[in-house]
Amino acid sequence: MDIQANTDYQIVKALSLADVTTAIENRRFLGDVSDMDLELVERILPHCSKTQLIHIEKSTKNRDLSPVTDKLWKSFYEREFGTESTESVSQIMKEWNLKFKWSELYQEKSKRVKGAKKKEDDGKLSRQVRVCKKVSPFSGKKEKWLKKKFVGAIVPTAKHSSCGKR
Repeated sequence: MDIQANTDYQIVKALSLADVTTAIENRRFLGDVSDMDLELVERILPHCSKTQLIHIEKSTKNRDLSPVTDKLWKSFYEREFGTESTESVSQIMKEWNLKFKWSELYQEKSKRVKGAKKKEDDGKLSRQVRVCKKVSPFSGKKEKWLKKKFVGAIVPTAKHSSCGKR
């Protein structure tokens, strides 16, 4: 009996390994993983990108994936915002006895960084010199009036004026 149970366990383990490999290869198609064993989910999700992880978390109903995804979101947070920022957030959470999901912290920090970057870029754009369309000093009615008044008359220019070099 023990041999039969051991063989069944090995078969199940081999099948789950094949399922994990297939799921990793097709992770972009994953959605609701609420029916999946937590061990399998722990092995598949580290291979997902941020957008894939967000999609899986939103698609999964009636199951909290934060025990698995918190580690992943913390590593994304650390990669993007640095070790100092991650440690300071962890320290604040310990001091104030707070518990936040790292996915929420990551998304909020991303929004703030993007907003600050956009504000900085807008400030740079407002200080730039803008080239405007070249407009003739004589436009509209003035131009018509000057043409009528000086038709056939010689208008002095810098080359023909008496102010030039002799």
